[in-house]
Amino acid sequence: MKHTFPACACLALALTTSANAGEKITGVDKDIQVLSDVTAAVPDQPGHLLRQLTIIYKVTTSSARYGDVLVTSTEQQDIIGAESTFRGYGTAHHTDGEVTYFSYEGAGKATAPREGGAVDVASQAKFTWTGGTGKQNVKGPGTVTCKLTIRPGASQVGGQCDWHGEVE
Repeated sequence: MKHTFPACACLALALTTSANAGEKITGVDKDIQVLSDVTAAVPDQPGHLLRQLTIIYKVTTSSARYGDVLVTSTEQQDIIGAESTFRGYGTAHHTDGEVTYFSYEGAGKATAPREGGAVDVASQAKFTWTGGTGKQNVKGPGTVTCKLTIRPGASQVGGQCDWHGEVE
């Protein structure tokens, strides 16, 4: 049975901020859309796939200084049956034109497809803010948890990712 995982974007993950050192920030990633999706079968065992995704999504945070951002992210997934591991890199685009960069990696699991083919995916990941431009040059760790619904052939992914991080 083939399961698909969206960019987790845990997909995915507009995990960025303009904040003070030591500030703890929470956020929500939503309105996740898949821009490109390339999958290749790996013949070593049934249900083994490699997948590369590019996604875009909106982020809101608990930081008044941060505001809303739009994120683009590219992710590689290694899928075997209903389980996946993934690693990705992203850029948060701030309204003032500055950007924040981040990387992430984690694992996810899909449910069996429901009637109509929709699949629910739960995933967890760790992320790292790796820098940025101007006041968005942020570094620090965090975690993200995603609960998503993927429908066959749809570019829009349902659900959201909740995260928290700490600025170094």
